[in-house]
Amino acid sequence: MINNRLILYYALFIQFQIIAIATANANDQLLYVISSQARIKTNDNSSIKTDTNLFGKFFIIESRNSLYYNCRNPSYGKIKFPLQQNNIDYLTTPLASNSIYASKVPGSNISQKIVFIVTSHSKNAYGEKAEKLPLFDNSMMLGKPIDFIEAHQLYFAYSFAKTDKAILVGKSNRFTKKSSNKILIGWIRRDNIAMWNNRMAIEFNKLNFQERKKCGLGKIYYSQSALTRRNSNDIFIEEEGTDKYLPHYARRFPVLDVSNNGEMIKTVATKVYDSMIKTKQELELKKTRKLVNYNISIMGYVNKYNQCKQKQIAVRVLMKKEEIELLKTALQRLANHLVYFIPDSFDIFDDAIYRLVKSLTGETINQNENISSFITKMNLLPFKTKLLNKSIYELKNEIQYNRAKRMNLAKYLRERVLKLEEVSREKMIYIEKWDDHIQTFEWESTNNNIPYFFSINHPYSSQDKLDNFKKRYAWVPLEYFP
Repeated sequence: MINNRLILYYALFIQFQIIAIATANANDQLLYVISSQARIKTNDNSSIKTDTNLFGKFFIIESRNSLYYNCRNPSYGKIKFPLQQNNIDYLTTPLASNSIYASKVPGSNISQKIVFIVTSHSKNAYGEKAEKLPLFDNSMMLGKPIDFIEAHQLYFAYSFAKTDKAILVGKSNRFTKKSSNKILIGWIRRDNIAMWNNRMAIEFNKLNFQERKKCGLGKIYYSQSALTRRNSNDIFIEEEGTDKYLPHYARRFPVLDVSNNGEMIKTVATKVYDSMIKTKQELELKKTRKLVNYNISIMGYVNKYNQCKQKQIAVRVLMKKEEIELLKTALQRLANHLVYFIPDSFDIFDDAIYRLVKSLTGETINQNENISSFITKMNLLPFKTKLLNKSIYELKNEIQYNRAKRMNLAKYLRERVLKLEEVSREKMIYIEKWDDHIQTFEWESTNNNIPYFFSINHPYSSQDKLDNFKKRYAWVPLEYFP
C-alpha cells in the first residue's frame, strides 16, 4: 500500500516537474545579432573584446530586466544586450518557432519587399555609375563592405530591419538558425533600394502594338517632367520587332507608386550602358580603353496612355500557386451563394464573404468595412471592381431584392474563376456561352499550352528544365481579378 502511494507521489512529482520545465521553456527566446557594432556587456559589466564580430550569431535569452537581455552562447559565454537596441543590433523570436520573419508592409500581412536601384551618387573608381552595390555588417555602414550585389542580380529581396540610413535585406522572407547565413545578405544604403509595397508590375501592352507603334514605342523616362517632353532621354525603350508579351518567367517592372489619378506609374527599369572601362594594358597602350556593356536598375516613370491616348501598359500581379487556388475556391463559393440566394437567410451569404476574405487575408472583416479595400490593404491583391467596392452591409442591401444584380455578379465572378483556371492548368480555355438556366458558362479546356508558373530564384536559362513543384509563382493579368 505504501509502495503504491510512493509510486503515485513520485509520478505526480515528475509530472509537475515536466510541466514546470515546459512552462519555463515556452517563454525562452532566441536573439540574433544583426550588427557588428552591437552595444553589449559581459556579465561583470565589462565590454567584450573590440575585435569580436557577433554579426550573424545566435544567443539564447535567459532573462531580462529593465535595461538588458541576459543571454548566453557556448562560444561567447554570457552577454548583455541593451533593450533599446532591438531591431538595430539584434532581432528576437520565440525559441519554439526558431524562425525570424521579414518586416510586414504597414497595415498588411505581406512581407516587405525591396528592389535594388542605382542612384546618381553610386559611382565606381572611374566616376561612372556603379554596377555593384556595397553590403555591410552594421546599420551605420562602418568598415569595409562584407560583399557586393549587382542592382539587377535579385529581382527583389526582403526587409528585416531598418534605420534612417540603411536596410537589412535577405533573399527570403524568413530564416532560421541554420539558414541565416544563406538568407541575410547584409545592410544596404537606403538610397540604393526602393520599397515595393504591392504585388503589381507592368510591361508594355502588346494587344494594340501594331496600332500603338505608329504613335511611337513605349518608353520609361528618368523623371516625371520628362514624360511631357518629346525627345527626352529614356531609361528603357520597348522592343520594336515583336508584338508578343515578355516570357512568362521574365521580370516585369515593379509598380512603386501610382499618381495623377492612376495615369502615371513610378517603377524601376534597367538601362544598358556603354561604359569605357580601363584595361590593365592602359599604361603600355597609352590610354587604350575597352568598350563593354552592363546593366543597372534605375528609378523611372511611365504614363498609362501614350500621346495618342492609347493604353500602352499591361499590369501583372505576382501570385503563388496556392494563393490562386484559394482565390478560385472562394470566388466560386461566393458565386454559388449568389445564384441560390435566399433573401431572408443572410447568415449563409455573410459566411461566404467572410470565407472569401479570410482565405485571402487571414483576417476577419467587419460588416461595415469595404470588401475590396480590406483585401487590397491586407493582402495587396488588386480587388478594384465596383461590384465588391462596398461593405458587406451595403452589398446585402443592394442585392437582397434584386435578382438581376445577383445574377450579374455571379456571372462576373464565374468568368474570373475560369480565367484563373486557365492560369492553374496552363492551358487555354475557351469560354463559349452563358447558360441562363443553370447560371454557368459553357467552356472547354484546349491542348494549347500557356505557360505561367516559374521559379523566382532560378535563372532564365534553367526555367524549362525545372520540376513543376519548384515553379510556384505566376504573373497573373490584372483583368483576371474581381
